[in-house]
Amino acid sequence: MREVLGEVYEALADIHLDYSEIRDLGDRIVGIGHIRTRGKHSGAVTEMAFGTVTDMKNGKGIRIWTYLDPQEALEAAGLSE
Repeated sequence: MREVLGEVYEALADIHLDYSEIRDLGDRIVGIGHIRTRGKHSGAVTEMAFGTVTDMKNGKGIRIWTYLDPQEALEAAGLSE
């Protein structure tokens, strides 16, 4: 995981996460939002929707799933819209 994150930070100058919605389901948290990045060398900007599902234990996140389709995150958490 450290290697993967190292490569991400090496390639990107900026990473901005903006959550428009967070749902606390007790032992699980669902976040829906947008991610915006800018390439370190190219300057290229990308923006896309995403969703996360975080499993919680004793007030700490123990597992995080990330989805490029927010609807998939909702479905993975047992929610539908």
